[in-house]
Parts: sequence; structure tokens; C-alpha cells
Amino acid sequence: MKDDIIEYIINITDGDLRRSINLLQSVSQFSGDKISKQIVNDICGIIPDEEIANLFVKSTLATPCEINRLIEDFLLEGFDANQLLVQLLEYIINSKEVNDNLKAAISFKIAQSERLMIESANAHLVLTNLFCEIRKNYN
Repeated sequence: MKDDIIEYIINITDGDLRRSINLLQSVSQFSGDKISKQIVNDICGIIPDEEIANLFVKSTLATPCEINRLIEDFLLEGFDANQLLVQLLEYIINSKEVNDNLKAAISFKIAQSERLMIESANAHLVLTNLFCEIRKNYN
């Protein structure tokens, strides 16, 4: 097993040794000795970074109807809406292309979206609204 996979698993589990071992055991049961980041992502439900970046960039240029379709397609792929919110926040915070004021505004909208999701709001509507707000603030 490569060291980068071990580091990746440690990062995913926030350095928790017990969670790292459990994840490694789960991954090895499904893939044997051929462990890859893709397999780890699939088992953990982690959305590929390219998907997050692609969704963000496309939504900044899209119309509300196109954003609705992007979100629908994203959810039909089987990705989790809550995981999207977590990873989108990380993407926004680490982005060098987004200024600090916009980061604050988007972070606030993500927090509101998380609250709505906790209160059992429709994931498709919440995400469509979030990305429409991102588009409005970005342009």
C-alpha cells in the first residue's frame, strides 16, 4: 500500500487512529490489496474534488433553470447533499479565486442550507437555492 493512501485515510478521519483502522479494514475487505483514493471515496461517500469545483464554476455561469438541472443531475449521480455542503464549504474557504467577502457570504448561505437540511427540507430545493445565491453573489 502506498504512503499517500495512508495519509489520505488519516486526513479523512481527522487523525483518529481507531477510525483510520476501521476505514482501512472496510476498504481492504472490498478491494483487497489494491486500495485507491477512488475506492476510499466511494466507501466514505466523499465527492471527488473535481465534481465540487465543476459544480461551483458551472453554477456561477448558469441560469437558475440550468442550476436546477445541475443539482438534479448531481443528486441523480447518488451524491449526498449534506456531504456536498461540507465539501463545498472547504472548497470555498480554500479557494484563491473567491474574495473574503464572498467567502463570508457563501459560508453563511451554506450554514443556512445545513440548518434547512437538518430540519428535513427538500435537498434538491435547498441546493438549487444555495447555488442560485452563489451565482447572484458571485456575479
